[in-house]
Amino acid sequence: MPIYLTIFTFGHKYLATYNIYFFLKNTVMIIMTCVDNILIVAPWGMPIWRRLTYSINGKEIKSCTSLLPLLLSMKEYIDAGKVDIVIIVLDSLVDKYEGSVDRESECFKCYYELQDYINKANEADLYKDLVSALESFTKEFFKCLLRKYNLDLKINDLNVIVAPAIGSPGGKWTFKGELREFSSLLLHKIAKMGLSKPYHKIIVDLTHGINFMPSLVTNLLHKFASIILLAHKDLDKIVIEVYNSDPVVPTRDEIKRLININKAFHEEIKTIQLIHAIPYFISVSGWIKDNKYKKDLFMKIKDLENKIKSVLFGHIKYVYSSLYYPLPLALYYLICGQDLYDLGQVIENEYMNYIYINKKDLTIERPYTIEPDALYVYYISKAVHNRLNLTKCVPPDLDYLETVFTQIYSRVNIAYEALIEHEISQLRQLEEKIKEDKDILNRLLNRWESYDKIKLLSERKDVKSEEEKEKSQKMPDKRILIAHVGLSYDLVELSLNEQNKLVLRYKLEPKKILEDSKLIVKSEK
Repeated sequence: MPIYLTIFTFGHKYLATYNIYFFLKNTVMIIMTCVDNILIVAPWGMPIWRRLTYSINGKEIKSCTSLLPLLLSMKEYIDAGKVDIVIIVLDSLVDKYEGSVDRESECFKCYYELQDYINKANEADLYKDLVSALESFTKEFFKCLLRKYNLDLKINDLNVIVAPAIGSPGGKWTFKGELREFSSLLLHKIAKMGLSKPYHKIIVDLTHGINFMPSLVTNLLHKFASIILLAHKDLDKIVIEVYNSDPVVPTRDEIKRLININKAFHEEIKTIQLIHAIPYFISVSGWIKDNKYKKDLFMKIKDLENKIKSVLFGHIKYVYSSLYYPLPLALYYLICGQDLYDLGQVIENEYMNYIYINKKDLTIERPYTIEPDALYVYYISKAVHNRLNLTKCVPPDLDYLETVFTQIYSRVNIAYEALIEHEISQLRQLEEKIKEDKDILNRLLNRWESYDKIKLLSERKDVKSEEEKEKSQKMPDKRILIAHVGLSYDLVELSLNEQNKLVLRYKLEPKKILEDSKLIVKSEK
């Protein structure tokens, strides 16, 4: 039995609670905190695998899937409720498997016992009903394996992603669309999980992935980690581990042969991945554009595309650009008091509804593709929105800017942290001078003054020439803005709040500053 100990820690403006679990096993103490959450991702092909003996961490376990030995190797975390599982299958599971198989395998037995779900998927008229049937099949299949092997694993919730296939992998059904849709759907589903829970480790088991699944899942790992890392202030890194088993060659005594589950690579992610151009969110499939009978569908998709374009290349583009370049004050004012349009609902609703099942030809047709990089820009913006949670626009003081934004921008580039700290230190020195000068202090109470003007006053210099400069203000300089992390003397205004703390705002709208200085991440079709 674990012993639960709750520790309260008090820091600047924040109260954090940590639950620590102690397990005594062979005199080894395992300590887990509230951020010790593990996400296991397993892409699966057709689940009719043979009986094998797997080896992991020196333990031999008989199983028809590598996932069960992997889970047993971290049972302490599972018992503590720290492990979530995502199984990725393809919608081509709708094709019933009729090839050769190890009929004594527990995997085959479960597959055979759950044929009603596959039949239900074949009978579906709507794509969302087909997906629902395959989700249910996969969940029941996993439960069936636990029963067959008499395993007591307290899994929080088994998450199943039914991802789009391409071509005709099973030989009967054909899937028309773009390969990028696989990445988009995974990004959407796992990003939603990562926004709500701080996973400190992502473990991927590629053993049963087929065709394009292993390469595309691996390609997305840094993006998954980036969204999670940016969304949660308690995380300073995310560990990624990828596993794959030895090759399995059919032999008569394969059940006796030892199959190692190998760690393919281990990586610690401390900075997020940012793309350098924002693609359009939707691209219409060529077979729709060229089909005169699909004209109405094409026009509906174009209307949806225009609606999304106004959001993606509006608010989201500015938020993303102020993160891409180190502009913390701009990021603050772009987010505070702003709601973020839920582009994820486009996948949940419109995307699923437009996918068409052609029962006559046994074809599933996907009329448009959601670009994974565009979706990634949205989820990165949503991650920082969620993290800041700024329902009101209260001018930020130096403590807030330093505490919150040095940590955020260090996740983008560690050099940005030093730049922000330097600019804040300059402002802190100015704040001390203001407190020692009653004239400047009174001048800033309940009113705003230019940063450069206050700086000159604190240095006992003439401000008239500076006032003349303001009248003929130049366009914001891109190089200077980056060097000063957006806190340029000529663009920022200062005031004192009720606690006599220096607070900041821009003279111009942040969007205009980004536009005039050309600090906008470009878009591309």
